[in-house]
Amino acid sequence: MRHRRLPRGINAFAFGSVVLLLFLVPVARIPGPELPGLTTAFGTLLFVTDLAIAYLLLSRFHVTHGPGDLVLSGAYSFSALMSMVLLLSFPDALSRAPVLATSPQSAAWFFHLWVAGFASLVLAAVIVAIRWGDRPVPARFRGGAGVAVIAGAALMAVAVTCVVLLSPTRLPALVDGPRWTTLNYVLVGASMSVVVLSIALIHLRLSSRDEFFAWLASALSIFLAANVLSAWSGGRYTLGWTTGRLYWAISFVVLFIFFLREIASHQRALAEARDQLEAKVAERTAELQLLMNELNHRVKNTLATVQAIAARTLRDAGVGSAVRDALESRLLALSTAHNTLSAEGWDGADMGQIIRQAVSPHASPDRFSLSGPAISLAAKPALAIAMGMHELATNAVKYGAWSNQTGRVAIEWSADPLAPTRFSLTWRERGGPEVAAPSGRGFGSRLIERNLAGDVDGSATIAFGDEGVVCTIVGSVGSPPPTKPARR
Repeated sequence: MRHRRLPRGINAFAFGSVVLLLFLVPVARIPGPELPGLTTAFGTLLFVTDLAIAYLLLSRFHVTHGPGDLVLSGAYSFSALMSMVLLLSFPDALSRAPVLATSPQSAAWFFHLWVAGFASLVLAAVIVAIRWGDRPVPARFRGGAGVAVIAGAALMAVAVTCVVLLSPTRLPALVDGPRWTTLNYVLVGASMSVVVLSIALIHLRLSSRDEFFAWLASALSIFLAANVLSAWSGGRYTLGWTTGRLYWAISFVVLFIFFLREIASHQRALAEARDQLEAKVAERTAELQLLMNELNHRVKNTLATVQAIAARTLRDAGVGSAVRDALESRLLALSTAHNTLSAEGWDGADMGQIIRQAVSPHASPDRFSLSGPAISLAAKPALAIAMGMHELATNAVKYGAWSNQTGRVAIEWSADPLAPTRFSLTWRERGGPEVAAPSGRGFGSRLIERNLAGDVDGSATIAFGDEGVVCTIVGSVGSPPPTKPARR
């Protein structure tokens, strides 16, 4: 993890807290007000904060895979469990009589073993982080790491509880009435020496490469000063004892500030990455649109060139005007459909628009009707429908409904209710001259019944009824166009 300097606020807060607690040493032994609910609030707050920090450390471990984070998560899990043991054994914490049947010395022993165990696990986490450095925990062990840490912390807490409960009369006294015994001070000194060693190792080996351990050193400094002040106070409900417990809780809250800053930092990084990605996508989209426009322009020029070359070649070869006009009209129909798709960025085209553009040049609007829902066609079926409608319209002008003054054409289409990507299209002529099935299939019929049917992944049939030509096309709208990103 890249190291960042600690915010001035947390440095000032940690330093100021230690100095303030040291200034309280002269008045630490002054009796203060007895606050019966203080132990309950203190234990409950530590349980919640320690458990939350243990979870956050496990979450951090799943990102960094650092063994130090894993051991440190066990330290805070153990502290959370022991805070509950203390509440169950301390007089007036949860009830007037302790829930755990203990001797008067048991609560004091629970407290000291809690502090000693937490301090030892923190030191172990620091040593592991220094020893293994950036080497991650092997992947095969990561899955059960969280369960193993919680189980280990629980077993350690149960073992401490059993030792204290099973030997109440053999444990040396830690409390003499309202005052601490000499052994009490020795145990506090031993535990705090471990904390001092952890802080020193962090500053010497870890704080320069991992910001989290720098924050941990600040939290442990407040924790150290709080416990020294509480021990120096000499008894319960003195100013030092009460203030020490308050600052002990604050020392754990310091790590919450770190994780909140990390979450906020990650959110900002995600927002910046999203904005950069959106800007890059917009830039690439603009480039692709420019390339698409250039390609469309070149294709249109190519079609115009092909049309001119074909017309000149056929004219020089002496081919009749009917053939030349048919070829030019087909190229024009293809060009018109191409223009429609180009205007839509080749994402697709509306079926009604494609059909109207194909038949409008051949008949006035009162000679045909269009009826159907809005259906978006992909590029391939759209071009096929355009060419098919052009062939049917050309045939209607020459031989069908549009070859006289009364004929009309009804063009209807619908979507399949059971398969929305499928459609049915019918071209129906009425009022034209009598028609009869031709003896052979011309180019237009073959284009519709073979090429068009294949392009729409369906079928196309042409029937010559008493009232005129009826063409039925059943097919698919093609692959849906890709979803465009929403404009912001």
